[in-house]
Amino acid sequence: MKLFRGIYCLIISKKFDYQNTMKAKDLAKIIIKNYTKLSPDGITPLKIQKLLYYIYVWGIVTNNKVIEDNFVKWVYGPANAETYYEYQHLGSNPIPVPQDISIDLDEQSKKFIEFIIFSYINYSALTLSSMTHQDDPWIKTQQNEQISEIDIKKFYSNLNFAKNFPLEENKEYYPIETDLHYSFLFDFADELSSQPVNYKSFNDFIKLSESSHESLNKHYEEWFGD
Repeated sequence: MKLFRGIYCLIISKKFDYQNTMKAKDLAKIIIKNYTKLSPDGITPLKIQKLLYYIYVWGIVTNNKVIEDNFVKWVYGPANAETYYEYQHLGSNPIPVPQDISIDLDEQSKKFIEFIIFSYINYSALTLSSMTHQDDPWIKTQQNEQISEIDIKKFYSNLNFAKNFPLEENKEYYPIETDLHYSFLFDFADELSSQPVNYKSFNDFIKLSESSHESLNKHYEEWFGD
């Protein structure tokens, strides 16, 4: 988590536009090369599919697509077929980090991608897969059919996470809402549980996350250390 704070200062400095789109399998290599160290469980073929999908989704929502390919409905969630076949031989094992990549991103696309990666990468591959299974675009799509961009924009534009866009410095941050989030709010009064959870900024969220992570490690060492 400590890696986040140094990188995040580069992410949000102004509103921006995106210049380039690229193949999902090419972006996968960039993600694996640069962000595997941030993923608690490494980046498996299943996890890279879901990270790519959410970059695809939020690119559509913001009218600035980064990925030029489409995603289809498969059993374990939305998938890009070309990327799947690239890593199929690895099964559920983490994807090795490539040593050399000759693919460049324009600076604005990189900032957008990093924001999405940092928001999703701490979730396990199975959690990310489960999240997509609860989203209307996947539910409404027939097996092996392409997931509609119209359905994607209609559904995801109404999520609280969409309030993060356009990205701006010191803007309030709305985190990803999962089943854990909803179960945590279940015991609260209705008027409180219906309110979106947000932080002063993404940087503030990262600091709190780091603090919680360090506290958990400290207790773990006290309970199970020598």
